[in-house]
Amino acid sequence: PRDENGRLPVEKQNEIQAEAERLVKAGTYSSIGEALFNLDLGSGNYSCARCHTKGWSYGEPEITGGGALGPNLTGGSTVRQFPQRDAMIEFIKGGSEFGKKYGEQGQGSGRMPAFGLMLSDDQIGAIIDYVRGL
Repeated sequence: PRDENGRLPVEKQNEIQAEAERLVKAGTYSSIGEALFNLDLGSGNYSCARCHTKGWSYGEPEITGGGALGPNLTGGSTVRQFPQRDAMIEFIKGGSEFGKKYGEQGQGSGRMPAFGLMLSDDQIGAIIDYVRGL
């Protein structure tokens, strides 16, 4: 269920945040950004790893952010693609639009969802901080 603007309800965003915080407190992940990136809540519907980590969706994850359906995010690739953090935030919030240019030399496939409709700005910021360090 979404609100009138197509966003997840605040209650669902709070549930996502609470689960990420629980995973950090349990020692599963070292940061909220890492927990959100890998979150399996809702079968991974709110997760980056579902598309960006090979094997994640069937329980045999390989290199975190190493690429699968979505591109490889490791080795500084996100910083090269998005030298400006704000440009990366806008891309993740808006998702990929087929044929639309993004970042440095990027062209959208239309496959990445608009996470700005699912996650809060703070959650997206935490994920970006994590991913830019992969």
